[in-house]
Amino acid sequence: MARASLIDLIATAAGRKIVCVGDVMLDRFVYGDVSRISPEAPVPIMRRTREASMPGGAGNVARNLASLGLHTALIGVVGDDHEGRELAALLGKLPNVEADLIAMRGRPTTLKTRFVAGSQQLLRVDAEEVATIDRDIESELIASIHQVAAGAALIILSDYAKGAVTENVIQAALDAGEAHGIPVIADPKGRDFKRYGAVDLIKPNGHELAHAFGMSTETDQDVASALETATRLLPAKAVVVTRAAKGMSFITKGEEITHRAGKAREVYDVSGAGDTSIAALALGLAGGGTLSQAVDLAIAASGIAVGKSGTATVSADELRGALEMGLDHGGVSHIPLETAISQVATWRDAGLTRCRCRAGARRHSAHRADR
Repeated sequence: MARASLIDLIATAAGRKIVCVGDVMLDRFVYGDVSRISPEAPVPIMRRTREASMPGGAGNVARNLASLGLHTALIGVVGDDHEGRELAALLGKLPNVEADLIAMRGRPTTLKTRFVAGSQQLLRVDAEEVATIDRDIESELIASIHQVAAGAALIILSDYAKGAVTENVIQAALDAGEAHGIPVIADPKGRDFKRYGAVDLIKPNGHELAHAFGMSTETDQDVASALETATRLLPAKAVVVTRAAKGMSFITKGEEITHRAGKAREVYDVSGAGDTSIAALALGLAGGGTLSQAVDLAIAASGIAVGKSGTATVSADELRGALEMGLDHGGVSHIPLETAISQVATWRDAGLTRCRCRAGARRHSAHRADR
């Protein structure tokens, strides 16, 4: 059974090491309530109720890898500042994450602050410096890649175009991948996808793919044309494009294009969903799965992530539970108690409540709680 084999992959991949290299950042969420408009300008007044901070960018990829049961060696650059130390402390609290954060003087740690009222994001403020890292810092990153690649199952290049993923860093990852016989996958930014070289997999989203090749990616046919162009022009061995609610499409050189539909669900917050999908792709490949199986895991995982608030992670138990709930049990869904408890917790985190509805037969369903 297809879903059963996906569940087996989660167990097989557990504990394997993934190297994640890229642009780390600090995500801060300021939550509050809005009840009136400012008399000074036509903008809402938000009464702050709480704040939360978490690793973002490549740091969020590492969070998702760890949550999915993988051991993560994270390599990145921060500023010699309070935000950099806060980010290091947050990563230090995560199980199965070893972070090598190289501090660069004169460069601030990238900080993204989002202001959220109820389920609505009102504003995002970015504090950052976008520039290529110094050569000395680049050399330290390269040395770290070669040091931690031994014993790894896979290398991820998490590029947010902040300057850490240079051409030399990319080449170092490719060299380490070849030396240790492990795949390298890239989450790209910008229009020049050729700069990632002969990676085993490159994973843009639909907008990024369209921007890189000047082609539409609205329909399956559009995406197929863009993927054919990508495989013809790029040295990458395979291309996977994430398409939000439309699912994912992928192609390996010399093979046919495959489209995988996503599952319709209520979207609460898309922050970090791309990080979740590449972590789940890594999970599937690290477990020895095919690209098709890895894509199925990524669709399931990202579907869970968008139902959560903030740059959320997806755990191995949540992913396993979602897959178990989709299994065909002869018309009756029988799932383990721990799976059901995990699913209820996921619904509760998303603001869903259980209620009784009378419309013919009595039914139980989950509804969005008033906020």
